[in-house]
Amino acid sequence: MQIENLKKLKPCYFFMSSSSSILDEEIEKIKKSLKNMVDISIDFKIFDLNEEGDMADFVNFYKTPSFFSEKKAAVIKNFENASSITIKLITDLLEDISKASGEDVGSKPLHGAGGNVPEFGTILFITSAKDIKNKDLNGLLLKLGSKKKLVSPVSESLKKWLVEKSELDGISFTGRAAARLLENVNYDFAVLKKEYEKLSIYISSEKEKTVNETAVNRLVNRIFDMKIFDLVDYIGRKDKNNALVALKSVLLETAAAKKKVKKSSAQLSSDSADEDKKSITGLITLLHRMYKAVFYYKETASREILSGYVNRHVGHYPFIANKLVKNYEKFSEYYSREGLVRIFNILAEYDFLLRTVQSIKEQKNLILRMIAEITAAS
Repeated sequence: MQIENLKKLKPCYFFMSSSSSILDEEIEKIKKSLKNMVDISIDFKIFDLNEEGDMADFVNFYKTPSFFSEKKAAVIKNFENASSITIKLITDLLEDISKASGEDVGSKPLHGAGGNVPEFGTILFITSAKDIKNKDLNGLLLKLGSKKKLVSPVSESLKKWLVEKSELDGISFTGRAAARLLENVNYDFAVLKKEYEKLSIYISSEKEKTVNETAVNRLVNRIFDMKIFDLVDYIGRKDKNNALVALKSVLLETAAAKKKVKKSSAQLSSDSADEDKKSITGLITLLHRMYKAVFYYKETASREILSGYVNRHVGHYPFIANKLVKNYEKFSEYYSREGLVRIFNILAEYDFLLRTVQSIKEQKNLILRMIAEITAAS
């Protein structure tokens, strides 16, 4: 979002994206745009709902007039973690602006022909991984401000950007290095740009200006989603040794993530389903989808049915989806129909067991047993 005139800004803006880095980049754009219009050190503040904090600080900032700037700007990050109290608080603040206009929440938008927006001192920017389900707040955001979904460029666009950018910088990537880099950042454009800069600085000091796969593996950390992808893939291949290596990496990151952020009990209860998907217990769901796809292909020998299932239920960028289809065709040779039925029973059993333990060590022991049983199924 590029801001050119404070007076033309609406009271509130809502940005949604599945990519946290895309949302962070949007916040940086807003901050840079406001830099010459407001006193950033005093009249621009970010409130992160992933961190512990008193929303009274936000209210105080939002309602206190500025002595230095024409308007202030408040950013609320990670709004998907907002408690019911926080949602009501934001709703009440926006309702005050709505009432000042003399219109009800359900009426026509305030902007446009005949629109009348009352004076407001603070512009509110909200970023979230999910859309807002609260009807009243959603109505106020649409009426007083605007909502926008931010998406990352598709995989082909990212490949094109990487080729063009590296040519401009006088460097190159081997085919395997480029593919590995895009996978490692999970096709996230904001992350790709940061990691590209890291590789660019590295290769600039080298005699040979070509980035190879070894350099990418050494300098670009594979994000958690792709580490889980690797683990599932190795299990499907019955590659027990590499599966154990991938598992170790996944467990280390899971343990680090648990230590990083302490949430309130209210946030934990509201986010339990999402956290479960991000944790190691989500491995069961991914394995079940993979073996279901393999089972369908085993029963039908139809690549069209397999491709349709992958696109509908596994979900990923087209490049990865095509790769999965090829993998699952190959995996179908490793298992009999009876072996796959046995695996579904194993997954059901360990899905229950993994939900009964808390420590990383207990999870590790259970998953080691599960991998051994799955790879033994014929």
